[in-house]
Amino acid sequence: MPFQCENEVFFLLGGLPLGVPYAMHNLKSNAEHRRTTIEEMRDQDKKRVRQRERENPLTKTMDLAFIQTLVDTIGHEMVIASLGVFKEKIPEYMETLHLSLTAKDKDDVCSQAHKIKGAASSIGLSRIQKVANQIQQGDHPTWWKNVHEWVDELDAAISHDVNAFDDWIKAQDFAE
Repeated sequence: MPFQCENEVFFLLGGLPLGVPYAMHNLKSNAEHRRTTIEEMRDQDKKRVRQRERENPLTKTMDLAFIQTLVDTIGHEMVIASLGVFKEKIPEYMETLHLSLTAKDKDDVCSQAHKIKGAASSIGLSRIQKVANQIQQGDHPTWWKNVHEWVDELDAAISHDVNAFDDWIKAQDFAE
């Protein structure tokens, strides 16, 4: 508890007054230690993610933990049905995206990318979600320079990742 003594603030710790410089040094040291600890934790998390990617390359394209949570929550039939809806709707979304890009209609390109991002995220297709998110950011300074490359990347990701999801489903015990 602080108290004023000869125009200097002291902190009481165990009945002994501590000067402000000493207290500030300890607070600063603790904050730096916590910051280092947080940075170390982030580094450890990154290492774990890289290790999981090496162990299972699907983690680069799919959020397997999220998909498993979906299976546990809504059941494998609903996950399979959701993937079916995605496969049914994505050609329409992509056609509109390509037409809008050809017409240089930035707002519609961004809108379609937003739909694709939402559809992909709802079933755990994380790479598709990530690429669609780049496309939907129409205010990015180099958007026009990069958007065609991003759309090509999105086309490739959709083709690969949907098939990978199908294969993953077939490999599970619940596949029908």
